[in-house]
Amino acid sequence: MHPNVTDLLPEQAQALDLFMMGQTPCNIAKKLAIHRQTLWRWRQLPAFQAAQQELMQSQRAELHDRMAEVLRLSLAAVERALKYAEDDSRVIPLEAALSILKLTRTPQMHLLLSKTTVHETNN
Repeated sequence: MHPNVTDLLPEQAQALDLFMMGQTPCNIAKKLAIHRQTLWRWRQLPAFQAAQQELMQSQRAELHDRMAEVLRLSLAAVERALKYAEDDSRVIPLEAALSILKLTRTPQMHLLLSKTTVHETNN
């Protein structure tokens, strides 16, 4: 548990967890058997807001790390497919890797991918 979350009451920490999982305030209030106004007040507390910010930053960092690994694997798949272009069994992994890389939408990656298709690498 993160330091700021330990500053919350157990019910508040549970409410925060439910928020972070995408639950609506109405559903959270029902699950915790509290009034929605109580939940609203908790959300205004500096400790609740700090804990929520900390959890969001942690999730962003984890997502960033996971995406970096997916991109690394995708680039490796493209490199392998280009190296062994005559091997037709590599077409599907190459298409999947190119699709993932296109999702990054960086200008450099977009330029590279707009000039590269699976058909070009097979010829």
